[in-house]
Amino acid sequence: MKIKYLDGKRLYYTFLDAVRAAVRAAGESAIVAGSRSKVRLHVHTDSPADLFAKAREFGAIAEIKADDMLRQYEAAHKRKSSVALVTDSACDLPGEILDEHQIHMIPFTLSFGDSLYLDKVTITPDEFYTQLKMSRDVPKSAQPSQETVKRLFEFLAGHYERVLVVTISDKLTGLYRQALVVRESLGLDKILIVNSRQLSACQGLIVLRLAEAIRGGLSAEEIALLVEGRVAKAKLWVDIRTLKYMVRGGRVNPLKGFLAGLLNIKPIISLDEEGQVVALGKSFSRRRNMTKIVGMIRREAAGQKVWNYAIVHAQNPCRALHYAEELGPVLGRKPVFIMDISPAIGVHNGIGVVGICLMFE
Repeated sequence: MKIKYLDGKRLYYTFLDAVRAAVRAAGESAIVAGSRSKVRLHVHTDSPADLFAKAREFGAIAEIKADDMLRQYEAAHKRKSSVALVTDSACDLPGEILDEHQIHMIPFTLSFGDSLYLDKVTITPDEFYTQLKMSRDVPKSAQPSQETVKRLFEFLAGHYERVLVVTISDKLTGLYRQALVVRESLGLDKILIVNSRQLSACQGLIVLRLAEAIRGGLSAEEIALLVEGRVAKAKLWVDIRTLKYMVRGGRVNPLKGFLAGLLNIKPIISLDEEGQVVALGKSFSRRRNMTKIVGMIRREAAGQKVWNYAIVHAQNPCRALHYAEELGPVLGRKPVFIMDISPAIGVHNGIGVVGICLMFE
């Protein structure tokens, strides 16, 4: 590496010096050690995604461990409740809601080629979808390591009377079963694990409703009685722009994907009562897809009281806002939030997708 200067002063002259400079600029308590071929680092930072974006300039990221020190501090010193609420990064909720209710999140692992990321921690949705557009590597997602889940459960069990965990549908990944195994191995009866049978903003609305029940002073036992009813009240509609990403990820047969693209077919998908992916219909244009989905929601909501709804998207804010404009008069309110869909979900559904999640009283 060439020596670099600023005002006549040498800044750094080795690869490790360059890495140290980047890490120290990212936060406090920075430690960097290793060689030109492999480096280990430790740092306390408020912007882990920015640090990892910088780290990619030096090479592939092979191992990651990231702890949320704010949540750890709150759990130890500033708990708002005796019940801890935990979910995974497939759950879409705005950061301010997560902070308000002190919700703990278990991140899924994402990878592009040899580089690893923690969903929503070391890579933001916008960074992920930008890389998805540009990278030739097919991204993959994986459930958290058992050690990650175990470490979190042990920590929370030591600071809360009860721990309530809400996972993505067990029909989509093995995190729910993994959490059950970890709980059994630790012998912690105080941990209640819920299969949301949902994902994304529907999972988020379930978590939000449980968070409000906790804030209302309900006990873990009382909340447990509410869970099944809340899960059954969540409905999802997904407007798929293209099957290209499902084909790339191996979820759709390449021939079917080719024919769908050739015919300009736009699928509408959802999850059934068991949390399995199901097809609700299809159209030959996105405009027609929106008309169909709004009609489906109008019929579903007829005669029922809506608690809240939310809209998520993958780099498609204009279409998400258009849905909000169409659904406002139908549902009599604005969505509680509109946000980017989790990369753990978008890795399969791709750029342009829009999801509408509705929860009834």
